[in-house]
Amino acid sequence: RSWIIYVLGGQYPENHPILTTPSLFTDNPTYEDMLLLSSFIGPAKPPVATQDDIDRSGGIFEASEENIGERCLVCLSDFEEGEECRKLRQCGHLFHKKCIDEWLTTGRNSCPLCRAPGVAEGKN
Repeated sequence: RSWIIYVLGGQYPENHPILTTPSLFTDNPTYEDMLLLSSFIGPAKPPVATQDDIDRSGGIFEASEENIGERCLVCLSDFEEGEECRKLRQCGHLFHKKCIDEWLTTGRNSCPLCRAPGVAEGKN
């Protein structure tokens, strides 16, 4: 059995949704209630690159005959002609745009293959 412990600080009114969701206080919380909890406390790990950072990085093109036979090393599917792809500028590795964009915003801002920096992060 595994446990996840949340420590929340703050003052909540008695009728706040986080306190009125009984399954959160049982051994078997529902998926929907865990999503609700996540919406209140935020992501466990903030994204390391924003979609704006990724969009500014460029490197987008359509897969062509020369890419046939290669595969995206995030989803492990072969590239098909006409699919939207992104090539990371630092290392030159190629991925499906959707796959690498999700990797960079929810995983790490690095190449999944060689760990080179993914995209330049904007200064906030």
